[in-house]
Amino acid sequence: MSLDAIEPVSGGRSLPSVVTGRLHTLIVDGTLPPGQRLPSIAELSRRFGISVAGVRESLAALEAAGLIEVRHGHGTFVRERPPLDQPLAGWLSFGADPNELRGLNEARRVLEDALVRLAAERASPSEQAAIIAAVDEMAASASSGDPERFVEADARFHLAVAEAAHNPVLLRLMNALAIVLRRQFRFHVEENREGDDPDLLQSVERHRRVALAIAAGDGDEASAAMGAILDLAARFARARARRQAAGPGAEAAVS
Repeated sequence: MSLDAIEPVSGGRSLPSVVTGRLHTLIVDGTLPPGQRLPSIAELSRRFGISVAGVRESLAALEAAGLIEVRHGHGTFVRERPPLDQPLAGWLSFGADPNELRGLNEARRVLEDALVRLAAERASPSEQAAIIAAVDEMAASASSGDPERFVEADARFHLAVAEAAHNPVLLRLMNALAIVLRRQFRFHVEENREGDDPDLLQSVERHRRVALAIAAGDGDEASAAMGAILDLAARFARARARRQAAGPGAEAAVS
């Protein structure tokens, strides 16, 4: 075993996914054996040549897949017996393959349409307030220019809707998707920074429309409003696929 196997990566916008895949391979093939302590986030950032935020995203995906564990005050370690059959392990390359983005949007359209309709029927006043509070947090973070806070508030919104649907099976599915959704939301924030997608405040208003429809008990309006959010996500997935097909040098020119 040698930590020398951790080397710089390349891959443009999908760098965190490339790092996740690289670490996944090193763990599975035994280069990083069970019990191995990983370098610090700062050191991994230096070795891979990506941002600290990108390293955190990669480690979060590996932790969600059960491959590593964080021991607070001690560091991050390869798990003794990684559950390689864990469903999330199959999503570790998310973001590197535009087909996965399209598939995610199709799955979300089925799942989240059901969730918003159920939430409109079943949400308690406190659950309605939690959904609206998540939208307010999205608005505050968009105004303050805090992308990571925006991503977390966006994820909290969708999970709050799932909670309000009062269906434990659908909630588990949504929780399973949470790590992947956060990656998609981060990609969207990157797009906004480059002017390819509407301003984040417009995204906030789309989410607020869903929240208000749920609070009003209007399942049809909630469904239509969620559909508008997913239409934008689908447009993003198509644009990303075109950019990747055109190659790195053409990314800025393809819309």
